[in-house]
Amino acid sequence: MQDVKNVYRKEFDAALHEYNAKQTRPERRIGDYFEHVSETEQDMAVEVIIQCGDKKFWEQNNGDKIFMKQVYKQLLLKLQEYLPDFKIANAVVHFDEASPHMHVVGVPVGRGFKPGLSTKVSKRSVFTPQVLSEVLQDKMRADANYYMKAIFQQEVREKKKGKNHDLTVAEYKVAKEEEKIEKLSTDKIGLEADILVLNHRKSTTQKKLDELDGEIESSNIFLKALRQIKQFIQSYLPFAPLTPEFANHMECGGGYRGRKQLSWAVYRTWGAAQFFQGNHHGRTVLVSPPYAVADLKGRSFPCV
Repeated sequence: MQDVKNVYRKEFDAALHEYNAKQTRPERRIGDYFEHVSETEQDMAVEVIIQCGDKKFWEQNNGDKIFMKQVYKQLLLKLQEYLPDFKIANAVVHFDEASPHMHVVGVPVGRGFKPGLSTKVSKRSVFTPQVLSEVLQDKMRADANYYMKAIFQQEVREKKKGKNHDLTVAEYKVAKEEEKIEKLSTDKIGLEADILVLNHRKSTTQKKLDELDGEIESSNIFLKALRQIKQFIQSYLPFAPLTPEFANHMECGGGYRGRKQLSWAVYRTWGAAQFFQGNHHGRTVLVSPPYAVADLKGRSFPCV
């Protein structure tokens, strides 16, 4: 209904202002001309339905319905040319029925009135018997034949009765509500599809989060183990400078069976400590004890 309201404001606001300025009694002034007309039995707008081709024609040319957009576009321009005071609010082409057709809703504007507004909505001023006969039945039909013949090489058949319809306030409101419901239904379908897509993305994202949580948990366990090893090694670091001397003493002085095995065990502990400190041969990376063992094996220290 907003499109019709916009036409009312554009076409009648100046006349409404002029009318209200002349009124000395406040109760005779009109606040909103659209609402004023809606409270009367007067028609607020006029609907014109333009259809080219009958059911039989479109059964034979069903695949060419799309070309009717251009035909109806040209006919709409012709209608505005023939009826400049029929101010079009909206025009919609329907392809969902047997024959494609166009609904045109407009406001007929009458001018030069003495009582009331000088410019007001007036179907009788625009759609006179002459206009109905010469324009809607003759000129528009000739134009429709011209465009249909150019595209389909066929003319429009003679029509027995017109489909012009005057919209009352109730009818217009019902029509607009039906359009609104249809649009809301379409929007609902689109939103439901969006929800399905979002739920799928949510499921995929949750799966990735669960995988990351597992990786983080494994990393924390490994880090905890490394910290325990580091703490264990650091507790023996104060004795590290003494272990080489002690080993030399055991190798040189002898004294009991298996001293070389003990020496090797001591070197192994000392070497691991040096590697976890990152000081072995200038290295700054942490290596595993097996590497330390392999690296220290075969090294000898002089007897003192």
